[in-house]
Amino acid sequence: MWKAYKAPAGAKVAVALSGGIDSAAAALLLRQAGYEVFGITMRLFDEDLEGGEPASLQEARAVARALDLPLVELDLRRDFSDIVILHFETGYMAGLTPNPCVICNREIKFGRLLDAALAHGADFMATGHYARLERFGEAGPFRLLRGQADRRDQAYFLHGVGLGRLEHLMFPLGGFAYKDEVRAIAEDFFGTDFFRRGESRSICFLKGTGHVDYFVEKGLMKACAGLFVDPAGAVLGGHEGYVRYTIGQKRGLKVVTEASVNGLAETIPVRGLTVLDIKAKTGDVILGPDAACYSTSLVASAPRWIGRVPVEGESLEVKICHWGYQLKARLQAMSEADFDGQGSVSVFFEEPVRAVAPGQHVVFFSGDEVLGGAMIERGEALGF
Repeated sequence: MWKAYKAPAGAKVAVALSGGIDSAAAALLLRQAGYEVFGITMRLFDEDLEGGEPASLQEARAVARALDLPLVELDLRRDFSDIVILHFETGYMAGLTPNPCVICNREIKFGRLLDAALAHGADFMATGHYARLERFGEAGPFRLLRGQADRRDQAYFLHGVGLGRLEHLMFPLGGFAYKDEVRAIAEDFFGTDFFRRGESRSICFLKGTGHVDYFVEKGLMKACAGLFVDPAGAVLGGHEGYVRYTIGQKRGLKVVTEASVNGLAETIPVRGLTVLDIKAKTGDVILGPDAACYSTSLVASAPRWIGRVPVEGESLEVKICHWGYQLKARLQAMSEADFDGQGSVSVFFEEPVRAVAPGQHVVFFSGDEVLGGAMIERGEALGF
């Protein structure tokens, strides 16, 4: 019988502390439940420093002090840069819309960080993710489930974490239906003014800015210059760099003209058209009618399965981005798909789906259970 998983009484648990409310609440709940708890935190990139150290590190230390917990501090900046930031940069430069959070969860948080937690004597590592774990019987397999707080669910990001790692994890917040419940628990103990930073919904290393500003600062925009063209190949004008665009985008499209004002290129807004494709090799961004942005299927590569591999033709629900809806679909073809990120899958939607973006991840659900996921290579669009 499947049931919510709890670590054995007396287990030693490392809690990944970011300095935010969610991880602090997770640590508090586990300590109150009687587990032997210590904190573990990591520095991932160079941040704006306060007093010579990152604010996130100072805040994690403050949480550990308030809970009277030992704290292990790790410097993972090199790994984060070589794996996550490199994936982000090369993805956008290849014309994709990458999701660095998926890679970070798989390789850094539940890779390097979990390894360090276990090496420091932890039996389990807990995080503030809104996700759930269940186990069959006392020693059976695990399965990963969506969190109860629907709009907070973070199981999408965890689809690449394999069974061998899930069995060492705990998600104390997965059973909460509302974020406000968690906030109330944390503020009741720590105080309402304890958490100074607001909740960030952007990619962490962008530090509150957008990815376009990142590429401008890195001086990479010239390499992304090219043309807007229609599906027939007719040139509509120049653009300001293809990394500015993603499949399905309609706003912010500007044609760069040959005319100039005070030595600067003039731009003219494009209206009534949608980004249908990005050709990084030529620099072309294909624009066309929004109806051509709908896909009946997609192909995704390097599938990773948590446990059961779906059978061909099985009806499932999928998400093609974190904030998207769960969509009804079937796995029609599977090419040498296995547990190690090899092969490819083809996914057919029950109804046409808008804006399938290569570089994002399709994640497969059976009810609340997360079966796995794969990186989207392309959508098969209607009329294009």
